[in-house]
Amino acid sequence: MFEPLYYQDRLQVVNPQGDVGVVTLWTPPGVIGKKLQQWGIDLQPHTARIAVLGTLYGNGLAEMLVNLLYNPQIVHIVILGKDLGGSRQELLNFFQLGVEPSDYLGSAMYRIIGTGRWLDGSVLPEDFQQRPLQVVDFSQWRHEEAAERVRAYFAALPAVQTTELPRVRRSVRKPEVAWYPSHPCGHTVVRRTPLEAWQEVVFRLLRFGQRQQLRKGERLELLNCKVVVDEPFAESAAVLEKWGFSLAALQEYQASILDGSPPEEQPYTYGNRLRGYFQSAPGMVIDGLEQAVRHLQEDGESRRAYISLWDGRRDLLPGVRGHPCLVTLFFRKWGETLTLTATFRSHNALDGWLRNCYGLMAIQDFVAQRVGLAVGALTLLSHSISIDPQGDGLARAKAIALAKKSDDRIDPESGKVSLRTDPNGEFVVSMDRAAGELVVHHRYRGQLLKEYRGRDSESIEKQLARDCALSEIGHALFLGREMARWQMKLRQARMDDESERMFLFFDIGFTLIGGPSTGPARRLIEALGLPPQAKEPLSSLLFAQPYADAEQLSERIVAQFHTSVAMTRASVQQLWQAQVHEAELLPGAAELLQHLRREQIPFAFISNIWSPFHAGFARLLPVESACYPGFYSFQQRCAKPDPELYRRALQQCGVAAEQAIMIGDTYAMDVAPARQVGMKTVWVLHRPAQEKRELLAVLNGTLPAPNWTAATIAEVTLQRLQQLAQQE
Repeated sequence: MFEPLYYQDRLQVVNPQGDVGVVTLWTPPGVIGKKLQQWGIDLQPHTARIAVLGTLYGNGLAEMLVNLLYNPQIVHIVILGKDLGGSRQELLNFFQLGVEPSDYLGSAMYRIIGTGRWLDGSVLPEDFQQRPLQVVDFSQWRHEEAAERVRAYFAALPAVQTTELPRVRRSVRKPEVAWYPSHPCGHTVVRRTPLEAWQEVVFRLLRFGQRQQLRKGERLELLNCKVVVDEPFAESAAVLEKWGFSLAALQEYQASILDGSPPEEQPYTYGNRLRGYFQSAPGMVIDGLEQAVRHLQEDGESRRAYISLWDGRRDLLPGVRGHPCLVTLFFRKWGETLTLTATFRSHNALDGWLRNCYGLMAIQDFVAQRVGLAVGALTLLSHSISIDPQGDGLARAKAIALAKKSDDRIDPESGKVSLRTDPNGEFVVSMDRAAGELVVHHRYRGQLLKEYRGRDSESIEKQLARDCALSEIGHALFLGREMARWQMKLRQARMDDESERMFLFFDIGFTLIGGPSTGPARRLIEALGLPPQAKEPLSSLLFAQPYADAEQLSERIVAQFHTSVAMTRASVQQLWQAQVHEAELLPGAAELLQHLRREQIPFAFISNIWSPFHAGFARLLPVESACYPGFYSFQQRCAKPDPELYRRALQQCGVAAEQAIMIGDTYAMDVAPARQVGMKTVWVLHRPAQEKRELLAVLNGTLPAPNWTAATIAEVTLQRLQQLAQQE
């Protein structure tokens, strides 16, 4: 008997005794199920060869394989559906090509050969070697060809073989990654002081640095890490000492980096490479710093104040020892300040970065004083920056990273916490009540730069993203919260400003969501062999009571109708899972609700519905089901056509009946009780044959007509609803 270990609520079980699993890829199982029915494939609970239908978007492949291993009676896999993400090829390659050991964020895992899908190794191809598992792919065939091939496939299936293989229980493991994903060449850090910048660099390396094996040992490494220090000035001795640095030692290094004397014991010094190494002619030493000063004195906007410390004649040769890590300096006047950008070939983050930053501060200050400018931003670009995890390196890095409690700025001297400001500016959110729009002002140092407007926060988010208007993650999150808060205010203002405001109530089944023509009560009556008169009490049991799962409902049915325990459990479980996946959106439903959301039109749901079909509704319309009120019979313990359900909805939504419009597909359940409590009504005749008696009565004048009748939900538009709301 098929028993899934994962995603029980997302699988559509047909016959638990079947030996075929249908993988629908990105297509809902209900859609494939209908196609199979149209093609004449048996889907009866007790005779079908198909045990289960389920999607495979990609991320659930490991769980699907665990389910297969636990259910050895599944020996045929049929792939049938639309592939939007490569999951079809991943499944085929797993069984046809296998897997290979591969690195995943520094963790040993397995990659399906020829794909970009990693597995944790809980299930491998060799686990299926004892099973005659056959995978057939029909996903590439067009409708007519697929129908013929699928029919031929099922007609040619050998008889079901009783399996003697035991169930194998495995679990999907969470990988223990060595680093978190990021672009290893794209890290930029902007901080106020050198020490703040250094701490953030160490944090980034510990979290995102990838483990690389060099000749000198393992390193945690990032590439092209750019760090901007806005205020490159020395911190106090006490603050530096707290982090293991000596101000006196740093000052000694600053003096040495300005010294152009030839090195006595080392292959090179930065000071010598800058001021005493290169020659324009024999005996004619070039002082790079003095040359940079001359260029800037002659032309304040010069971009020739560029110094290279790399000697290609020597440093590129094999066998030569001692190559400078600092390779270029670029001085540039910016406003009334002098900026310095330094490029490093490689950088030791723990011991070398802050030391080199202080050395560059001395160089920058030397040139700035000579050209009469204030010191501006200092930028360090490290082509390779790393941490040596050997010895106490990793422990030191972890201690530094753990000191970061948030992304707020903490002043190293005072310990005062303040918000990290965004160099792109700040934003002020408000609303234009008359226009019904959110308004976001982009300001910089008190001046308005640009005004953004939109009916909702989503439209403004797109404008901000287009303009690259923010640069700090924390700032973006804060602005998102502010816009959400003001959007709620705007929604409330719209409601308050409308003396005759419109509030919409939607039925769900066959108004927004379609499904099987036979309801769940009738299907259970047929499956359990109950008499027709059991329909009303069984419907009450299904629709007016909440159940945690199929087992709880089965117990209630057995207790009330004295049915077989085993048959009831199997039938209810099958129907429960089927109802989750049988739901499908009716054309125009999602578009109408999205339009209402964009225009901030309030709406809610009133529906006779039971737990699994509600789960299908939530799967199809996750935002609407989660963010808008719902008055569901199984939760309210009250079902339509009882007008009490409508009165509760009006009261809890704070809506007067004359301001509400009920939109539903049945006269008896939707139109009549809504009219009884004073609502306007829209009758959606999605199933006119089932409404024939009421339709004739309305035409003959023996039943009051709804305010408006539509053939489908696609005909219901906001403009038409607004016109209806204005009618007396």
